[in-house]
Amino acid sequence: GAARAAEAVVVAPGAAQTVIACPADCAIGASGDWATSPTEGAWQVRDCECATPSGSSCGVVFYSVDTRALATAEVPDACCFQTSAGQRALPEAELLAGLFHGDLQGDAL
Repeated sequence: GAARAAEAVVVAPGAAQTVIACPADCAIGASGDWATSPTEGAWQVRDCECATPSGSSCGVVFYSVDTRALATAEVPDACCFQTSAGQRALPEAELLAGLFHGDLQGDAL
């Protein structure tokens, strides 16, 4: 499959594997490739309240990734967090951790 750069928030850091939350646009479809529509990737998307803009929420997906694959550089055209209205957003870090450890019981792709 094709590589995709995305904004990410570290939810559970680890020496070898780190759990991150990515924008809903980074969902994976049933074929194992990137989802081509919101419906196709909906099974793994969770809504999270956002720190900004206040009172909004955005869809997120959780992935377990090789810690060495994480980079802190800004990448042009990276998939970004956004509200359902298409406004740039930043999910609330504590709520992401609550979703991952609570609702999802530590399950990540």
